[in-house]
Amino acid sequence: MRGKGTNNWYRQKGNDASPVAKSTQSEQVFAPNKRRLSAENCPRCGKVFTRSSASVCPACEKKDAPKVEKVISFIHSNPPSTLVEIAVATGVPMKYLLRFLEDGILMEHNEGIFTE
Repeated sequence: MRGKGTNNWYRQKGNDASPVAKSTQSEQVFAPNKRRLSAENCPRCGKVFTRSSASVCPACEKKDAPKVEKVISFIHSNPPSTLVEIAVATGVPMKYLLRFLEDGILMEHNEGIFTE
């Protein structure tokens, strides 16, 4: 049980903050570059996941794998293609293609994609 003078001890030692605030400050001092993971809801299925690089959860990312493979094989066989041509030829909706580009999934293959 905390006594009446608990915070007075900290003030006598030259600290103005309470013990809780002091521990928070020390974490900031000793680990300023500590990477914080953020939990988000998947925009497709609604599950909570820890975001790394993809904007969807790992389960939805797995479901997208066949679409990604189809797009990559089309890009390799038809190098200078627009997003519209890729969407029409592969049947992959434009929103998926844009997300694949934003997430960096097609980064190695984007020489063959024209976005204009």
